[in-house]
Amino acid sequence: LMLNEDAAHACVTDLGKLGVVQFTDLNTGQTAFQRRYVSQIKRCDELERKIRYFQAEIKKFNMNLASAGNVDGFLDETVTGLTGAKLLDRLENALEEHEKELLQMNSLSAQLTKEYNEKVELQQTLMKSQEFFEEDMTELRERGMVGAPGQFQAGGNLLDARGDSDMRFSYVTGVVKREDKARFERMLFRATRGNCYVKFAEIEHAIDDPATGTLMYKNAFAIFFKSQAIESKIAKICDAFSASRYRVPDIEDVAERNRLLDEVSTD
Repeated sequence: LMLNEDAAHACVTDLGKLGVVQFTDLNTGQTAFQRRYVSQIKRCDELERKIRYFQAEIKKFNMNLASAGNVDGFLDETVTGLTGAKLLDRLENALEEHEKELLQMNSLSAQLTKEYNEKVELQQTLMKSQEFFEEDMTELRERGMVGAPGQFQAGGNLLDARGDSDMRFSYVTGVVKREDKARFERMLFRATRGNCYVKFAEIEHAIDDPATGTLMYKNAFAIFFKSQAIESKIAKICDAFSASRYRVPDIEDVAERNRLLDEVSTD
């Protein structure tokens, strides 16, 4: 079959619609990048990638996709002056626009989900840390990490025992994945050689992961220690476990704690 190059695309399109022709590759020794029409093949691959992306998003949100008809009906669509090349251009423009819109919506959704999760985690950290402070002060005093009652200093994360630096301690609060709790605690113990006190509390409700869309269960934690060198180690371990850290007011700063709780509860 001898064809003029300008008419080849239209002729092959018509033959393809018949569905009775099988083409034989006469350039089997050439790689895909050595062929003359490699650019068109790349364009088709890119279109397929975008369609697969749409399918993955539809599946992720458990949506039912209505059928748009069959391929033959799409190819037989009669549009004045629409050749195979122009049809490819139209598909590229349409899919590119849809992909751009979907990427923007996903980005906005992920940002909103992240901000919401941070509010929920901060709220839970405030509530659980209050329980930590109230329930575990006796044990902390027995460990020598806290001074006598009434010696907390507001306005920071250090609780001072009348200027005695040996009785001063700091704390870090935040949330970590529940599945990482045991490894997280072991790593803290090894890194600080046991010179810290860790307390966990489960967060009852699952939190949506904006990156994967899956639900995760997390634990709130509070880590008490008395050395700035230990604090830097704790920060590195938190980063390694992707644990979120949140600053909370001291136990005696009730007004600030209530203000933060009201703020995250009403947003």
